[in-house]
Amino acid sequence: MTPGPDKPTENVWHGQTHSAEQTVALGRAIAAVLRSGDVIALTGELGAGKTQIVRGLAQGLGADPTHVASPTFVIVHEYTTPSDSPGLIHIDAYRLKSLADLESIGWETAQDGGHGLADAFTGSVVAIEWADRLQDQLPPDRLEVRLEHTGPDHRTARATGRGSWSSRMRSVIAHLDPS
Repeated sequence: MTPGPDKPTENVWHGQTHSAEQTVALGRAIAAVLRSGDVIALTGELGAGKTQIVRGLAQGLGADPTHVASPTFVIVHEYTTPSDSPGLIHIDAYRLKSLADLESIGWETAQDGGHGLADAFTGSVVAIEWADRLQDQLPPDRLEVRLEHTGPDHRTARATGRGSWSSRMRSVIAHLDPS
């Protein structure tokens, strides 16, 4: 994982990964600053590495990263973590077609007066692949991670803190750029 050419701003980090392992390491670095109730909104085209980030989140939270798979067909997976760590909920919004699909997994939609995290997700970190498909339903406090292909194994990554994450980005950047 290498920092991008741009200097990070207060709430944005740019970087690059050069292998699947480095993309997993990016997720692991982010996991170091996660708390219960955090939402990680992952975006990028097919095969960009969103699931690799979730593997790193799982590993960083103490879950078995080999159990992490794209939940496209079941929409949501929950991974077991040690009792001193928040749980990990992994949502794939690729196949969601309506707000009813969101409600079926326990998501409180804005239409219902909610901002995403339902009681079912309390005590967990929620990682959402294809989060751009839920833009209007995402909570205002979230970390957005965008991945883009720049070669067969190379990715550019951009992490942006929204809401309360803006004030936490200094800690995120310290974990992503330890030098």
